[in-house]
Amino acid sequence: MAKFNETDVQKHLEAVGLETVLVDAEPLLDAVLPVTGNDLDEYDEPEFELWKLLKRKAIEKLRYNHRLATSGQFLGSAINLPLDKTRHMFVDLLGTHGDGLFVLELKIDKPAERNAFTELLGYSNYIAGLFPGMGGKDILNILVTPMDAKIARQAYLYDLLISDRSVILYQPDFPAGTAESLRLDLYIPEDKEFQHFANRLLSHEAMSCVVASFDDIPGWIEYDDANPDTLPTYTREALKKITAYTAQIMEHEGLHGFCYVRKRWHSIQVRAFGEAKTDLIICAINPFRLIDEERVNLVTDQLPEDDRAVFTDAPLYGFINRLLRLAKRSLAECIDAEHPTWLETPYWGAMVTAMIETVFADHLGFRPTGMFREAYVEQLAATRRYNATVPAMAVDVERLQVDDIGNWLRAWQFMEACGFVAGEAGDQAKPVHRRRRSDLEGAPGTA
Repeated sequence: MAKFNETDVQKHLEAVGLETVLVDAEPLLDAVLPVTGNDLDEYDEPEFELWKLLKRKAIEKLRYNHRLATSGQFLGSAINLPLDKTRHMFVDLLGTHGDGLFVLELKIDKPAERNAFTELLGYSNYIAGLFPGMGGKDILNILVTPMDAKIARQAYLYDLLISDRSVILYQPDFPAGTAESLRLDLYIPEDKEFQHFANRLLSHEAMSCVVASFDDIPGWIEYDDANPDTLPTYTREALKKITAYTAQIMEHEGLHGFCYVRKRWHSIQVRAFGEAKTDLIICAINPFRLIDEERVNLVTDQLPEDDRAVFTDAPLYGFINRLLRLAKRSLAECIDAEHPTWLETPYWGAMVTAMIETVFADHLGFRPTGMFREAYVEQLAATRRYNATVPAMAVDVERLQVDDIGNWLRAWQFMEACGFVAGEAGDQAKPVHRRRRSDLEGAPGTA
């Protein structure tokens, strides 16, 4: 049984400094870095495994934060953060590193780690409040805990991939059974955690979609009179500006998804719908579409039976309403608040595979946001790494990667591949609905 308590560990850590007790994590990070873009699938493209892309991003983020922690210097311990005259919070350790400030929360006892993240972020938010305009990346959050609780591991992965906070976690080890023998080992989530996360979040079932249709505006947004199935350059540029602004709002709202404009071919639009309209499409991961039923039931079983469905349905539809408001706001600010807008909420899984939705139209200004953007850009980067490794089997890419980011065909292939076949967390995630590149190359609306 250990003959020391958390206070002893805190005092020792402050006395010797972080660099002294941190175990070198570089070899471990190199060893667990997943290899992406080095295999061929049946369509002569690098194999798409989303969980590997997400893990690579997380590993590089941890590497950067670990280096910041290694350079950290303590400023003080048990810092009192008064909430009011009667309530106080105490930061275990406060310090500075090469890029700014950090807070360190110490939880040596396993039962206490369940509240560790809540307390750590509470301290971080308090410090951030001292500097108006301070963002989530401007302060490094360091947690030291055994990390045995599943809820703590899930919270950590969520912070790494969704909340995108600057956070890093170390597991304490006392090889000699004394506070003075403290060593801190970097905690890295296991592959199955990334696989489970990717399977659930970046799937068609997780996406909510809004289509905001609006009338054409002569001289600005319209078809070409001489060739109705083409769009004037000024129309293309105007529509791209709308998606650029919409993506900015989505990023500000912390939404993980994408937006683009669909302008159906004139012959199809007029014949099928009778009027010339343009569609702004916004898709985002709805965290309330895929739930952990086992954990949710622990809460809903305590509610009146008639109210149990509301617990999940209310936030689910509330998120959709949030997207509807965002679409209306974007068009009101880009065009005019009085310009008529029609809103729909179609099922994305059907849209992404329907020919009339993906082929017979011009698709302009594709803009990914949040974690979806990070995964998409990493997939493009993996393709380029593959090209450099196996030039004889290279996949066609644009001269500048930014052109690939906005390329509808590439974006569509990525979006389709995000529709995973459901399975156990440890299963290999396989993309569905894959088509050969030649199936769509040269088709109108794919440029």
